[in-house]
Amino acid sequence: MLHGEYCSVCGQREGRRDLHFSEAAGDILLDMVTWDSRFWRTLFPLMFRPGFLTAEFIDGRRARYMPPFRLYIIVSFILFLVVSFLARDMMAEVTNEDGDVSVFISSDDEVDPEGLAEAQRTLDGLGIDVDLQARKEASEDPAQTEYGGAPSASQSAESSAQASAEAAVDGDADSVDDEDHVNINFGFSDEEKPSWLGDLESRMEGNVRRMKEEPSLFLGLFLEYLPQVMFLMLPLFAVLLWICYLLSPFHYLQHLVFGLHYHSFAFLLYLIDSCLASVTSALDGVAFIGLIIYLPLALMRVYGSGTIGAVVKSLFIYFAYGITLIFGFVAIVLLTLAFL
Repeated sequence: MLHGEYCSVCGQREGRRDLHFSEAAGDILLDMVTWDSRFWRTLFPLMFRPGFLTAEFIDGRRARYMPPFRLYIIVSFILFLVVSFLARDMMAEVTNEDGDVSVFISSDDEVDPEGLAEAQRTLDGLGIDVDLQARKEASEDPAQTEYGGAPSASQSAESSAQASAEAAVDGDADSVDDEDHVNINFGFSDEEKPSWLGDLESRMEGNVRRMKEEPSLFLGLFLEYLPQVMFLMLPLFAVLLWICYLLSPFHYLQHLVFGLHYHSFAFLLYLIDSCLASVTSALDGVAFIGLIIYLPLALMRVYGSGTIGAVVKSLFIYFAYGITLIFGFVAIVLLTLAFL
Protein backbone atom coordinates (compact mmCIF):
# COMPACT_ATOMS: atom_id res chain seq x y z
CA MET A 1 0.00 0.00 0.00
CA LEU A 2 1.32 3.42 -0.98
CA HIS A 3 1.33 6.40 1.31
CA GLY A 4 1.31 9.43 -0.92
CA GLU A 5 2.07 9.86 -4.58
CA TYR A 6 5.46 8.04 -4.68
CA CYS A 7 6.65 4.53 -3.77
CA SER A 8 8.77 4.54 -0.61
CA VAL A 9 11.00 1.76 -2.01
CA CYS A 10 11.89 2.85 -5.55
CA GLY A 11 10.67 6.45 -5.68
CA GLN A 12 8.41 5.74 -8.68
CA ARG A 13 5.27 7.88 -9.11
CA GLU A 14 2.01 6.02 -8.64
CA GLY A 15 -0.14 5.11 -11.62
CA ARG A 16 -0.26 6.36 -15.19
CA ARG A 17 -0.11 10.08 -15.88
CA ASP A 18 -0.13 12.24 -18.98
CA LEU A 19 3.02 13.83 -20.31
CA HIS A 20 2.89 17.64 -20.48
CA PHE A 21 4.96 19.85 -22.72
CA SER A 22 6.67 21.74 -19.89
CA GLU A 23 7.76 18.46 -18.30
CA ALA A 24 9.02 17.11 -21.63
CA ALA A 25 11.02 20.30 -22.26
CA GLY A 26 12.64 20.03 -18.83
CA ASP A 27 13.54 16.39 -19.43
CA ILE A 28 15.10 17.28 -22.78
CA LEU A 29 17.31 19.97 -21.28
CA LEU A 30 18.41 17.60 -18.52
CA ASP A 31 19.03 14.79 -21.00
CA MET A 32 21.33 16.96 -23.10
CA VAL A 33 23.82 17.69 -20.32
CA THR A 34 24.01 14.45 -18.33
CA TRP A 35 25.29 10.93 -19.01
CA ASP A 36 23.12 8.04 -17.89
CA SER A 37 24.52 4.69 -16.78
CA ARG A 38 21.12 3.15 -17.59
CA PHE A 39 22.07 3.11 -21.27
CA TRP A 40 23.32 -0.47 -21.18
CA ARG A 41 20.25 -1.63 -19.23
CA THR A 42 18.03 -0.04 -21.88
CA LEU A 43 19.60 -1.73 -24.91
CA PHE A 44 18.18 -5.23 -24.44
CA PRO A 45 14.48 -4.24 -24.18
CA LEU A 46 15.00 -1.73 -27.00
CA MET A 47 16.28 -4.43 -29.34
CA PHE A 48 14.27 -7.49 -28.31
CA ARG A 49 11.05 -6.22 -26.68
CA PRO A 50 9.30 -3.99 -29.24
CA GLY A 51 7.24 -1.25 -27.64
CA PHE A 52 8.18 -2.19 -24.07
CA LEU A 53 10.16 0.96 -23.30
CA THR A 54 7.42 3.20 -24.70
CA ALA A 55 4.73 1.43 -22.70
CA GLU A 56 6.80 1.69 -19.54
CA PHE A 57 7.43 5.38 -20.12
CA ILE A 58 3.77 6.17 -20.79
CA ASP A 59 2.67 4.25 -17.70
CA GLY A 60 5.06 6.31 -15.58
CA ARG A 61 7.66 3.62 -14.87
CA ARG A 62 10.65 5.66 -16.00
CA ALA A 63 13.24 5.34 -13.25
CA ARG A 64 14.85 2.11 -14.49
CA TYR A 65 15.52 2.98 -18.15
CA MET A 66 17.19 5.81 -20.03
CA PRO A 67 14.83 8.62 -21.13
CA PRO A 68 13.88 8.33 -24.81
CA PHE A 69 15.35 11.63 -25.99
CA ARG A 70 18.72 10.96 -24.38
CA LEU A 71 18.72 7.45 -25.85
CA TYR A 72 18.01 8.81 -29.33
CA ILE A 73 20.80 11.42 -29.08
CA ILE A 74 23.42 8.88 -27.97
CA VAL A 75 22.53 6.19 -30.52
CA SER A 76 22.26 8.64 -33.43
CA PHE A 77 25.58 10.26 -32.51
CA ILE A 78 27.37 6.90 -32.47
CA LEU A 79 25.70 5.76 -35.71
CA PHE A 80 26.55 8.83 -37.78
CA LEU A 81 30.06 8.94 -36.36
CA VAL A 82 30.70 5.35 -37.44
CA VAL A 83 29.02 5.89 -40.82
CA SER A 84 31.21 8.94 -41.50
CA PHE A 85 34.36 6.89 -40.85
CA LEU A 86 33.13 3.98 -42.99
CA ALA A 87 32.18 6.35 -45.80
CA ARG A 88 35.60 8.00 -45.67
CA ASP A 89 37.31 4.61 -45.96
CA MET A 90 35.01 3.65 -48.83
CA MET A 91 35.84 6.83 -50.73
CA ALA A 92 39.55 6.17 -50.22
CA GLU A 93 39.18 2.66 -51.62
CA VAL A 94 37.24 3.90 -54.64
CA THR A 95 39.87 6.55 -55.31
CA ASN A 96 42.66 3.96 -55.13
CA GLU A 97 40.79 1.54 -57.38
CA ASP A 98 39.92 4.15 -59.99
CA GLY A 99 43.26 5.97 -59.98
CA ASP A 100 45.47 5.78 -63.04
CA VAL A 101 49.22 5.19 -62.78
CA SER A 102 51.46 6.63 -65.48
CA VAL A 103 55.15 5.82 -65.87
CA PHE A 104 57.43 8.16 -67.80
CA ILE A 105 61.06 7.42 -68.70
CA SER A 106 63.09 10.16 -70.31
CA SER A 107 65.54 9.04 -73.00
CA ASP A 108 67.72 12.07 -72.27
CA ASP A 109 68.70 10.81 -68.83
CA GLU A 110 70.82 7.89 -67.81
CA VAL A 111 68.78 5.31 -65.90
CA ASP A 112 70.43 3.60 -62.96
CA PRO A 113 69.92 -0.20 -63.35
CA GLU A 114 69.55 -0.67 -59.60
CA GLY A 115 67.02 2.13 -59.38
CA LEU A 116 65.14 0.68 -62.34
CA ALA A 117 65.03 -2.74 -60.67
CA GLU A 118 63.80 -1.20 -57.41
CA ALA A 119 61.06 0.70 -59.24
CA GLN A 120 60.05 -2.49 -61.06
CA ARG A 121 59.74 -4.37 -57.75
CA THR A 122 57.61 -1.57 -56.33
CA LEU A 123 55.24 -1.64 -59.29
CA ASP A 124 55.03 -5.43 -59.16
CA GLY A 125 54.18 -5.24 -55.47
CA LEU A 126 51.34 -2.84 -56.25
CA GLY A 127 50.02 -5.20 -58.91
CA ILE A 128 50.75 -2.75 -61.76
CA ASP A 129 51.70 -4.55 -64.98
CA VAL A 130 54.42 -2.31 -66.45
CA ASP A 131 57.71 -3.53 -67.96
CA LEU A 132 60.15 -0.70 -67.22
CA GLN A 133 63.07 -2.39 -68.97
CA ALA A 134 61.10 -2.76 -72.20
CA ARG A 135 60.06 0.89 -72.03
CA LYS A 136 63.66 1.92 -71.44
CA GLU A 137 64.87 -0.06 -74.47
CA ALA A 138 62.06 1.34 -76.60
CA SER A 139 63.00 4.89 -75.63
CA GLU A 140 66.63 4.22 -76.66
CA ASP A 141 65.75 2.65 -80.05
CA PRO A 142 66.53 5.22 -82.80
CA ALA A 143 63.91 3.68 -85.04
CA GLN A 144 61.26 4.65 -82.50
CA THR A 145 62.37 8.23 -81.95
CA GLU A 146 61.16 11.30 -83.78
CA TYR A 147 64.51 11.82 -85.57
CA GLY A 148 65.49 8.22 -86.19
CA GLY A 149 64.55 7.91 -89.84
CA ALA A 150 61.44 6.49 -91.47
CA PRO A 151 59.04 4.79 -89.11
CA SER A 152 58.26 1.14 -89.43
CA ALA A 153 54.91 -0.20 -90.64
CA SER A 154 53.81 -0.94 -87.10
CA GLN A 155 54.73 2.60 -86.05
CA SER A 156 52.79 4.01 -88.99
CA ALA A 157 49.74 2.00 -88.01
CA GLU A 158 50.11 3.11 -84.41
CA SER A 159 50.46 6.75 -85.46
CA SER A 160 47.42 6.44 -87.69
CA ALA A 161 45.39 4.93 -84.89
CA GLN A 162 46.52 7.67 -82.54
CA ALA A 163 45.58 10.35 -85.06
CA SER A 164 42.17 8.78 -85.52
CA ALA A 165 41.65 8.68 -81.79
CA GLU A 166 42.64 12.33 -81.43
CA ALA A 167 40.26 13.26 -84.24
CA ALA A 168 37.48 11.32 -82.56
CA VAL A 169 38.16 13.10 -79.29
CA ASP A 170 38.10 16.48 -81.01
CA GLY A 171 34.91 15.55 -82.82
CA ASP A 172 33.21 14.50 -79.61
CA ALA A 173 34.27 17.57 -77.66
CA ASP A 174 30.89 19.20 -78.06
CA SER A 175 29.07 16.12 -76.77
CA VAL A 176 31.41 15.93 -73.79
CA ASP A 177 30.71 19.57 -73.03
CA ASP A 178 27.00 18.81 -73.21
CA GLU A 179 27.41 16.01 -70.69
CA ASP A 180 29.34 18.29 -68.32
CA HIS A 181 26.85 21.12 -68.69
CA VAL A 182 24.69 21.59 -65.60
CA ASN A 183 21.55 23.70 -65.55
CA ILE A 184 19.61 24.23 -62.31
CA ASN A 185 16.42 26.28 -62.51
CA PHE A 186 13.77 26.62 -59.81
CA GLY A 187 11.05 27.45 -62.34
CA PHE A 188 11.37 31.23 -62.59
CA SER A 189 12.02 33.13 -65.77
CA ASP A 190 15.02 35.44 -65.94
CA GLU A 191 12.72 38.46 -65.55
CA GLU A 192 10.89 37.07 -62.48
CA LYS A 193 13.91 35.50 -60.80
CA PRO A 194 15.31 37.38 -57.76
CA SER A 195 19.03 38.08 -57.86
CA TRP A 196 19.70 35.94 -54.77
CA LEU A 197 17.97 32.97 -56.41
CA GLY A 198 20.05 33.36 -59.54
CA ASP A 199 23.20 33.43 -57.43
CA LEU A 200 22.02 30.29 -55.61
CA GLU A 201 21.40 28.46 -58.89
CA SER A 202 24.84 29.42 -60.19
CA ARG A 203 26.50 28.28 -56.97
CA MET A 204 24.64 24.96 -57.07
CA GLU A 205 25.61 24.41 -60.71
CA GLY A 206 29.24 25.01 -59.85
CA ASN A 207 28.99 22.66 -56.88
CA VAL A 208 27.55 19.90 -59.08
CA ARG A 209 30.62 20.10 -61.30
CA ARG A 210 32.82 20.25 -58.22
CA MET A 211 31.03 17.22 -56.78
CA LYS A 212 31.96 15.18 -59.86
CA GLU A 213 35.62 16.02 -59.32
CA GLU A 214 35.65 15.71 -55.51
CA PRO A 215 32.81 13.38 -54.41
CA SER A 216 34.29 13.05 -50.92
CA LEU A 217 33.45 16.69 -50.18
CA PHE A 218 29.82 16.14 -51.13
CA LEU A 219 29.62 12.96 -49.08
CA GLY A 220 31.08 14.64 -46.02
CA LEU A 221 28.61 17.53 -46.11
CA PHE A 222 25.73 15.13 -46.86
CA LEU A 223 26.53 13.15 -43.72
CA GLU A 224 26.73 16.40 -41.77
CA TYR A 225 23.16 17.36 -42.69
CA LEU A 226 21.71 13.85 -42.43
CA PRO A 227 21.34 13.70 -38.60
CA GLN A 228 19.67 17.11 -38.55
CA VAL A 229 17.13 16.20 -41.22
CA MET A 230 16.40 12.85 -39.57
CA PHE A 231 15.73 14.67 -36.30
CA LEU A 232 13.25 16.93 -38.11
CA MET A 233 11.53 13.82 -39.46
CA LEU A 234 10.60 12.68 -35.95
CA PRO A 235 7.62 15.05 -35.48
CA LEU A 236 6.25 13.94 -38.85
CA PHE A 237 6.51 10.30 -37.79
CA ALA A 238 4.54 11.18 -34.65
CA VAL A 239 1.89 12.89 -36.81
CA LEU A 240 1.43 9.64 -38.74
CA LEU A 241 0.92 7.77 -35.47
CA TRP A 242 -1.54 10.44 -34.35
CA ILE A 243 -3.52 9.95 -37.59
CA CYS A 244 -3.55 6.17 -37.12
CA TYR A 245 -4.80 6.47 -33.52
CA LEU A 246 -6.90 9.61 -33.83
CA LEU A 247 -9.66 8.27 -31.56
CA SER A 248 -7.33 6.79 -28.96
CA PRO A 249 -6.58 8.45 -25.58
CA PHE A 250 -2.91 8.86 -26.50
CA HIS A 251 -1.51 12.37 -26.87
CA TYR A 252 0.90 13.66 -29.50
CA LEU A 253 3.89 13.70 -27.14
CA GLN A 254 3.30 10.03 -26.36
CA HIS A 255 3.38 9.31 -30.09
CA LEU A 256 6.63 11.27 -30.20
CA VAL A 257 8.09 9.05 -27.46
CA PHE A 258 7.16 6.02 -29.56
CA GLY A 259 8.95 7.63 -32.53
CA LEU A 260 12.07 8.27 -30.47
CA HIS A 261 12.24 4.64 -29.39
CA TYR A 262 11.54 3.31 -32.89
CA HIS A 263 14.20 5.49 -34.49
CA SER A 264 16.68 4.58 -31.75
CA PHE A 265 16.06 0.92 -32.56
CA ALA A 266 16.46 1.60 -36.29
CA PHE A 267 19.73 3.49 -35.79
CA LEU A 268 21.12 0.84 -33.48
CA LEU A 269 20.16 -1.90 -35.92
CA TYR A 270 21.86 -0.15 -38.83
CA LEU A 271 24.88 0.56 -36.64
CA ILE A 272 25.29 -3.16 -36.01
CA ASP A 273 24.63 -3.94 -39.67
CA SER A 274 27.24 -1.39 -40.83
CA CYS A 275 29.88 -2.83 -38.52
CA LEU A 276 29.16 -6.42 -39.57
CA ALA A 277 29.02 -5.55 -43.29
CA SER A 278 32.79 -5.07 -43.31
CA VAL A 279 33.21 -8.59 -41.93
CA THR A 280 30.56 -10.66 -43.71
CA SER A 281 27.79 -10.20 -46.27
CA ALA A 282 25.71 -13.07 -44.89
CA LEU A 283 23.53 -10.66 -42.89
CA ASP A 284 22.61 -8.34 -45.77
CA GLY A 285 18.96 -7.37 -45.54
CA VAL A 286 18.57 -8.40 -41.89
CA ALA A 287 18.28 -4.77 -40.76
CA PHE A 288 15.49 -4.08 -43.24
CA ILE A 289 13.57 -7.20 -42.18
CA GLY A 290 14.03 -6.24 -38.54
CA LEU A 291 12.47 -2.81 -39.13
CA ILE A 292 9.53 -4.35 -40.97
CA ILE A 293 8.76 -6.80 -38.15
CA TYR A 294 9.49 -4.46 -35.24
CA LEU A 295 6.89 -1.77 -35.96
CA PRO A 296 3.66 -3.86 -35.86
CA LEU A 297 4.87 -5.70 -32.76
CA ALA A 298 5.53 -2.36 -31.05
CA LEU A 299 2.10 -1.02 -32.06
CA MET A 300 0.43 -4.09 -30.61
CA ARG A 301 2.18 -3.67 -27.27
CA VAL A 302 1.85 0.11 -26.87
CA TYR A 303 -1.55 0.81 -28.42
CA GLY A 304 -3.23 -2.55 -27.93
CA SER A 305 -3.87 -3.04 -31.65
CA GLY A 306 -4.85 -6.40 -33.04
CA THR A 307 -2.56 -8.21 -35.43
CA ILE A 308 -4.39 -7.17 -38.60
CA GLY A 309 -4.88 -3.60 -37.40
CA ALA A 310 -1.20 -3.28 -36.47
CA VAL A 311 -0.10 -4.63 -39.87
CA VAL A 312 -2.43 -2.27 -41.78
CA LYS A 313 -1.30 0.76 -39.77
CA SER A 314 2.32 -0.27 -40.23
CA LEU A 315 1.90 -0.44 -44.01
CA PHE A 316 0.37 3.04 -44.00
CA ILE A 317 3.25 4.39 -41.91
CA TYR A 318 5.85 2.69 -44.12
CA PHE A 319 4.34 4.22 -47.26
CA ALA A 320 3.71 7.74 -45.93
CA TYR A 321 6.98 7.97 -44.01
CA GLY A 322 8.90 6.59 -46.98
CA ILE A 323 7.62 9.47 -49.13
CA THR A 324 8.52 11.89 -46.34
CA LEU A 325 12.06 10.50 -46.20
CA ILE A 326 12.45 10.91 -49.96
CA PHE A 327 11.62 14.61 -49.64
CA GLY A 328 14.00 14.77 -46.69
CA PHE A 329 16.86 13.29 -48.69
CA VAL A 330 16.12 15.67 -51.57
CA ALA A 331 16.34 18.52 -49.07
CA ILE A 332 19.72 17.21 -47.89
CA VAL A 333 21.03 17.10 -51.46
CA LEU A 334 19.83 20.65 -52.13
CA LEU A 335 21.36 21.92 -48.89
CA THR A 336 24.62 20.17 -49.71
CA LEU A 337 24.76 21.64 -53.22
CA ALA A 338 23.91 25.09 -51.89
CA PHE A 339 26.60 25.17 -49.20
CA LEU A 340 29.31 22.85 -50.54
